[in-house]
Parts: sequence; structure tokens; C-alpha cells
Amino acid sequence: ASKSGTINFTTCDVNSYDTSMALYEDSCDNQVACNGDSDGGGCQAYFSEFDYNVQSGSTYYIRIGGWEGSTGEGTLTIE
Repeated sequence: ASKSGTINFTTCDVNSYDTSMALYEDSCDNQVACNGDSDGGGCQAYFSEFDYNVQSGSTYYIRIGGWEGSTGEGTLTIE
């Protein structure tokens, strides 16, 4: 991360599929956030979304999976 602050991570995309997402900090052994069952207007059913307070200088890894092995195109938005 180049700056510290709260960041929103989401896979919201009405044309996408049911996703699960996990966030790791500094290594793939340090999971700090996850979600797979958000449900909101204008998104696909069961998209992934969470807010996380990132720290400048830390490295973050994002893992996204599809329910029952679903795959395809989608959108990851980080704001």
C-alpha cells in the first residue's frame, strides 16, 4: 500500500458470478479479512465485499474464488 487508510474491496458486477474473497497482509499465511456472502442491489447474488484499514508500506495479497469452482470474467474494485 502506498498510503494508510480504509479501503473498500468488492467484486460487485451484475454480470459476474458468486465469489468469495480473502485478504492477506505481508504473507499468504496472515489472513486479515474475508467475505463471500454480500448481497446488494446492482450486484450479482453473493458477491464479496469488505473494508480494511491498510497500512502504508505493507504488502497485501487478494485471493478470489468462485462458488463450487465457478470461473469467468469479473470485476475487482479497490477504492
